[in-house]
Amino acid sequence: AQAMRTDGYIPVPVSLRGRVDADANVRFGNGRTIVDRHFSTGTVFASANLFNESRQNGTVLQRNHTRLIEGTLGADVALAGGTLNLRTYMSGQHFDQTFSSISLDRNTEALVRVQAVPSQQFGFSAVWNRQLGHRNTFAVGTDLRRVTGHSDEVLWARNAPTGTVDAGGRQLYLGTFVEDMLRIGSRLH
Repeated sequence: AQAMRTDGYIPVPVSLRGRVDADANVRFGNGRTIVDRHFSTGTVFASANLFNESRQNGTVLQRNHTRLIEGTLGADVALAGGTLNLRTYMSGQHFDQTFSSISLDRNTEALVRVQAVPSQQFGFSAVWNRQLGHRNTFAVGTDLRRVTGHSDEVLWARNAPTGTVDAGGRQLYLGTFVEDMLRIGSRLH
């Protein structure tokens, strides 16, 4: 686990500062937990990661915030004279941010955009490999990854919402492979 907080500083020189200027500061924390179990035929494990960060970006209205949660399950098991490595993972992230317009004298600030960006991913992989003699390693595997993301933005003008921007997408990756590695000498594979 880890955490940090700082009051920060005002990034604008004193001679140019106005009422909108504020400390650029940060607060964040993260933590990771791993649990594993060893058996005579292999190992299984689970891990979880959490991350949270909030920042004020030097003015009263400009801020952003990120949250991330990740989880992984895995196993390494002896199978058919080789080793089977299985992994599955998922994560979710949410990012929020505000944008503003600042007057030349830096005494007034107006919100121009509020953005929220959630995203998720899920994946799986399986790889089996086996030594075939002293000089040959054979492997076969597959993996799948699905990612979704979205950006929801509210546009502002004259201190009122004026419109929205809505965008997003999905990606799906699937791959398989077969590999045979032959060691011909100590420096050539």
